[in-house]
Amino acid sequence: MKRIIVLMLVLCPITSLFAPACAETVPFRFVTNAMNLVEDWLEEHHPDVKYENLYDTADSWRTGGAHAAQVLEALQSEDGPDLLMLESSLCDFEKVLKSGLVEDLSGNTDICAALSQMYEPFQAFVTGEDGGVYGMLYGVYGFGMHVIPASWAAAGLDTADAPQSYEELLEFAGRWAERAEAGETGNICLNTLRSCGYLMDDRRYTLWLTDLLLDTWIMRHQAAGEALIFNTPEFIALADRARETGRALAGAEGKPTADALSLYDGLFSGGTGYGGPEDLYTNAFPMRLTADEPARIKAYGFLFVVRKGSPYADVAMGFIASQTYKTGEGRRNSELYKDIPDSQFTPPEGVDGYVLTREWQDAYRPEWLYFCTNPIRTTDAYTKQEKLRSQFALGELTAEAFAAGLDEICAAQ
Repeated sequence: MKRIIVLMLVLCPITSLFAPACAETVPFRFVTNAMNLVEDWLEEHHPDVKYENLYDTADSWRTGGAHAAQVLEALQSEDGPDLLMLESSLCDFEKVLKSGLVEDLSGNTDICAALSQMYEPFQAFVTGEDGGVYGMLYGVYGFGMHVIPASWAAAGLDTADAPQSYEELLEFAGRWAERAEAGETGNICLNTLRSCGYLMDDRRYTLWLTDLLLDTWIMRHQAAGEALIFNTPEFIALADRARETGRALAGAEGKPTADALSLYDGLFSGGTGYGGPEDLYTNAFPMRLTADEPARIKAYGFLFVVRKGSPYADVAMGFIASQTYKTGEGRRNSELYKDIPDSQFTPPEGVDGYVLTREWQDAYRPEWLYFCTNPIRTTDAYTKQEKLRSQFALGELTAEAFAAGLDEICAAQ
């Protein structure tokens, strides 16, 4: 009997070294809101592995969102998720990649092969100074605003003279409002703002310029690693100019007619329509405050990371490789992958436009894309921000009160 007890004491710590033994008591935990993406893969490739999607089982992930602070805290816990699929609007990717809390994925040959298929800026983005690969992007989508060359030509303007910063846009918009007031613009608007979610009332231009200011301001501070503060003389002055210019534009142009031309497309155009020159990145507005800053286009993306020291690291890497390493003629995200199969340039039967073109690919600038993280994370904070925007656009708040209110909302989360 004593021999049996001694043998059991010797074997127990040995068996604890192997992942399969852990799987009996500790499930493979992951966080993703992609419907059954991980689950289906596990059922097919690792049917013996018990799993738990914390997005479904833990309220904190589903309602609070996977923002950077929560992710970094979870990565420090042995009970935290083994695999996370992060969204750029919620989580600052760079903070996670440089945290030292995520696994180096470079030991997986398929992941390395997948990385080599992607544009160089995205390879560099997930690669550390030591050469390790600390995450894998799963999708990239640019949300740019583009000049429409035909409309500029109709207005007697050269797109080469288009504004190259937010400050230049305000100056150009002011001159355009003066032309519109003098009846010199015909049936051409600076921006008709179709399909952008703005009501066609007198606030539309103020809200558009304010939203563009918020995005450029957030990206500037995020890129510099600075604390986000709105209540500054520079932001207040720009907000005042945005409202003044927006009111002048709305008053001078009136409501756009159904056949009105637009110098710009919507701020929320993904640049993936490939429908004409207006979709080319060479016609995109650089989302920066001043022309001496790097050109940026607000981007949205997904990032896979694996918790450092996870007993399921190999399983997680296998899943990531299956989702990112592309072979054959399968369609690929054209803003992430440089290697695109020829079949993707062929319009599907019955489809006119909205397919990839060589011209679009040649004009694409992946280095412009910037993963902008929204500082407004909760539903309550979003509601308060929307109220502030509306009050500011209506003139019920000063720019100082608007800026101070934004800081209060961000700090209260």
